[in-house]
Amino acid sequence: MVEDKGSQLKKFELEIGKTIREKSPEIQAAEEGKVEGAVPTPEKKERVGVYPNERQKVLDEIERFENGQNGGLAGIIASGQSVKEREKRIEKIMENGLEDIYLSLPADKQREFKLEGEKTMKEINVLLDKVKVNIGKIANLIKKWLSLIPGVNKFFLEQEAKIKADEIMKLKRE
Repeated sequence: MVEDKGSQLKKFELEIGKTIREKSPEIQAAEEGKVEGAVPTPEKKERVGVYPNERQKVLDEIERFENGQNGGLAGIIASGQSVKEREKRIEKIMENGLEDIYLSLPADKQREFKLEGEKTMKEINVLLDKVKVNIGKIANLIKKWLSLIPGVNKFFLEQEAKIKADEIMKLKRE
């Protein structure tokens, strides 16, 4: 006898419901009478099998999870590597065109400028992780960092911050 797809689907839903009742601690507590006002479910519990056509879907899902495509450890490690890569790219953008200025600074100012630049780079990287990125915040962070240069021109600050913020936003779009 051949079953139609509708009856197969109902059968599958009933079996899934049995699995959920079997594994749910709340339902188990209700069945044992530990929860007030809960209506116990039937005592019959069965192990649910997977239909042959569903088996491949389950195996594919497991494989994607193990490969990190659905999160997992491999996905976390890969995202950590991309964060480091993005930090390097942000650093390259920020230092672009400032080599002469950096070398002309005294040693103590160089150290301060470098530390503040690294801090700014990390803050920008965190901002880029957000879904909605505010380019104004990125530009302000860069302006604040560039203002450490003694005697810097206000217009230079604005122009450089805007250029660098635009370049960094291109990273987000990639």
